[in-house]
Amino acid sequence: MASKRVFTEDDFSCSVCCDIFKDPALLPCGHSACRGCIKQYWSYRGPKECPLCRKRCHKSPHTNLVLRNLSETFRELQGDPETLCDSHGETLKFYCVDEARLVCVVCRESEKHQNHTFRPVDEMAAQMKNILQSALESVKVNLKSVQDAQINCQQNINQIKQQAQHIRKQITGEFEKLHQILRAEKKATLTALGEEAQQRTQRLEEHIEKLNTEMQSFSNTIEDISKECNSKNFHFIKNFDKALERAQCTQTCPVASTEEIEVAKYLGNLQFRVWEKVPVFRIQTQLILSTSKPPIKPVLGS
Repeated sequence: MASKRVFTEDDFSCSVCCDIFKDPALLPCGHSACRGCIKQYWSYRGPKECPLCRKRCHKSPHTNLVLRNLSETFRELQGDPETLCDSHGETLKFYCVDEARLVCVVCRESEKHQNHTFRPVDEMAAQMKNILQSALESVKVNLKSVQDAQINCQQNINQIKQQAQHIRKQITGEFEKLHQILRAEKKATLTALGEEAQQRTQRLEEHIEKLNTEMQSFSNTIEDISKECNSKNFHFIKNFDKALERAQCTQTCPVASTEEIEVAKYLGNLQFRVWEKVPVFRIQTQLILSTSKPPIKPVLGS
C-alpha cells in the first residue's frame, strides 16, 4: 500500500523569494512565482521572461488560484509565530491591561499576573481601533485645512493675474495720452508690474508646493493608519502605540498665503508722477502758463 505524501513548506515556497507564495502568478511556461517577485524581476531585467527558465512571456500572467488557496491553507495550518506566546507556545488570547501586552492562558493563571486585569484580544482590539479612529479624524481635519489653503492660494493667483491685467489696461491708456515721450516710462512701469506679479505668483506657487508636501504627508499617514486598522488584531495591537503616536503627532498646519499687487504704486497720481519725471513736459507747461497771462497795463499818471 502506497504511503501518503506529506507536503512541506518547500511545496508552497516561491523560488524567487523562498517564502510561502503570496498571490502566485502562473506564467505561460508553467512555472509560478509571487506576482510581486515577477514584477520586481521584470523591472530589474527589462525583458519579460520567466525567472526560472528565462522563457519570454508575451502576456500578463494569471493568478494561480489553486496554488494560492493551497498556500493560504498551509500558512494557516502552520500558524503565525507572532500569535504564539514566547514562553509557553500557547495562543495569545488575552491582553494584560496592567502590563499592556498580549498573554496566553498560562500567563494569565501565573503568579506573575496575579490580580491583573485582562481583556479578550478581540474586545481590546475594538477598543484600540476606536481610539485610533478618533485620532485619525484629527489627521483628516488637518488634511482638509491644507486642501482649503491650497484652493485659496490658487484663487489668489487667479485674482492677481486678473488684477495685473486690469491695471495693465489702465496703465496703457494713461501712457497713450503722453505719446512717444512717455513710451520709455510706460515700458519701465509695466516691467515693474510684471516683475511684482511674477514674484508674488512665484511666492504663492512655492507655498502651494509646501502645501502639497503637507497634503502628501497627511495622506500617507491616513493610508498607513487605515492599513493598520484593517490588519489582524495581533499585528494591530502590536503596532498600536506607534500608529497612535503617528496619528497624534501635532504638525503646524500651514495657512493660505495672501499676496496683492500694490495698485496705488502704479495708478496713484500716475500722470503727476510721470510729469515730474519728464522735464520737457514741465518746460512746455510753464511756457503755456506764462503766455496765457494777460498783459500788465501801464499805470496812468506815472
